[in-house]
Amino acid sequence: MPNAALDMRISRRTRRIQKRQNEILDAAKEVFLGREFSAVTMEEIADRAVMTRTTVYQYFRNKTELYGAVVLRDMETLAGGMIASFDKRQDMASNLEAVAKAYLAFFSTNSFYFKKFSFFFLPGRGAPMPEEASKQIDIILAGAVAVIEQCLELGLKRGECRHIDTRSVALAIWAQWMGCAYQAITNHTTRFGRNLEQVYMAGMDIALRGLVQQEEAVKPAKPPYSRKR
Repeated sequence: MPNAALDMRISRRTRRIQKRQNEILDAAKEVFLGREFSAVTMEEIADRAVMTRTTVYQYFRNKTELYGAVVLRDMETLAGGMIASFDKRQDMASNLEAVAKAYLAFFSTNSFYFKKFSFFFLPGRGAPMPEEASKQIDIILAGAVAVIEQCLELGLKRGECRHIDTRSVALAIWAQWMGCAYQAITNHTTRFGRNLEQVYMAGMDIALRGLVQQEEAVKPAKPPYSRKR
């Protein structure tokens, strides 16, 4: 049993570390949203987390690394929701709709993206994301796009859609969703009397119609009429 007891101690210690890290990230997120990034200090984040600055430094070297960790955690939440919504037992249309709703749910509750925060830049877009965080975000982003591609590949395999380049279509759908989120967050949809869900579902309807539409045989062009001489 000694190994089991050791495992339990390690597990408890890991949970405590994760809890402390999340508390720091929650505090940092609040501070980053409330102030200009350049004005934020580690001491301010420590005060918000009700910890000493020394404790915060035990987990994060500086505010840039902290911001990267905040965004990385959000990206994991976004991708995790999309992955969890995919169900191989469902058809392509149902899966794409479920994954789209997971994407929609994230930006409905995290509307500060495209405004204050970015997956690719520090606040204010004055500098790119730290290299290590950027690499990890790219990996998670690729996993999120891969879920859309999985939906398409399963549909293609089952004969639910016409022959397509699933990678290109997945990227196009991702771009469409990102554009819809940007429109809603910047209030472009409300100016036209629509909400985010209506625009998403309209976009999905267009995409699905294009995917299931049967390819028509291309008819040869008729030769130009010429009068016999």
